[in-house]
Amino acid sequence: MQKIKFLIATLWALWATCLHAQELIPYRKGNKWGFCDKNKKIVIACQYEEAKPFVQGLAPVKKNGQWGYIDSQGEMHIVERFKEAYCFTDEGLALAKDNNDWVIIDTQGQIVLSESKNYKFKPPLTRFFDDDYINLFEEGLMPIRYQKKWGYVNPKGETIIEPQFEKAKSFHDSLATVKKNGKWGVIDKTGKLIIPFQYDFACCYREGLIRVGLNKKYGFLDKNGLEAIALQYDDASCFADNFARVKKGKFYGAIDRTGKQIVPFQYKELGLGTNQVYPFKSNGKYGFLGSDGKEKVAPKYDGVTSFLGDRCAVWLNGKWGMIDTEGKEIVPLKYNFIYPFAEKTPYIKVEYTKGKYAYIDRNGTEYWE
Repeated sequence: MQKIKFLIATLWALWATCLHAQELIPYRKGNKWGFCDKNKKIVIACQYEEAKPFVQGLAPVKKNGQWGYIDSQGEMHIVERFKEAYCFTDEGLALAKDNNDWVIIDTQGQIVLSESKNYKFKPPLTRFFDDDYINLFEEGLMPIRYQKKWGYVNPKGETIIEPQFEKAKSFHDSLATVKKNGKWGVIDKTGKLIIPFQYDFACCYREGLIRVGLNKKYGFLDKNGLEAIALQYDDASCFADNFARVKKGKFYGAIDRTGKQIVPFQYKELGLGTNQVYPFKSNGKYGFLGSDGKEKVAPKYDGVTSFLGDRCAVWLNGKWGMIDTEGKEIVPLKYNFIYPFAEKTPYIKVEYTKGKYAYIDRNGTEYWE
């Protein structure tokens, strides 16, 4: 269970999706869904089986067992025909399930990319959560697999880097880690090899450093492939806000981008975070450290996620709520579950009773009756 909690926290921390503040909010009335304004005035009648937030002026709705997309006037813009559907991204693309294949559609409902027996793209979080927002492209490119080899396509579905790799990660700061002949290296957005295929593991070019592993030891390289922090750790995370979790022996600590130790090796579990607040476990309970490595929120929770923006979900005695970066309870601990959300997500999905979910805002205003 503890590993699951920290898997959720890690996925949330890696999760990057572009969202927009919306005037219309999904509103649940009994078993029907519609949309309201911030004052809970119904704007689009509660008539759908399910609904998700508006992005790019369109919202996924479920009717007669199929998903489609409506516009802000409540008109069906893309006819309901999908088994599953997610919100649109900044590129004007959305992930949907057409029959048994995942597809990527544009705002007119036209299929841009479609999975097949030999062709797979990589919507990484759909296999784990029923989330509303799936970020498909990082920096204009997405890993795809064709006949067991990975390459990259752009939002038009055009192949930019030919499938040739055993594995391929998303781009960050114009670099991506890829695997070939059993070893990892780094390429740029043209496919040029920047760091040779020589590592057992490589991932996450963030904040100017690339996490690599060789012979069961982990460290960090700069973008030119020079060793910035020696490969000396038994485990290591990517950097976030000048903080990386590292492990020696049985315990975790943390370092900054210079390699200076800011949290001693004393924690059996230490999470990732943003806003310079990081979850840790002590005596069976979870709390948070500040950027100086000192305790900021005392360990008292049974489970936590990382901070995303100014909010973090916390779990105590079987119920979830949210706190701010000072540890103040903003959303009461009364929900069965709080679904993963991004830093700028305005409305967050919660399970308020068994098998039923709806939305709250970041201050805990509830949009259902």
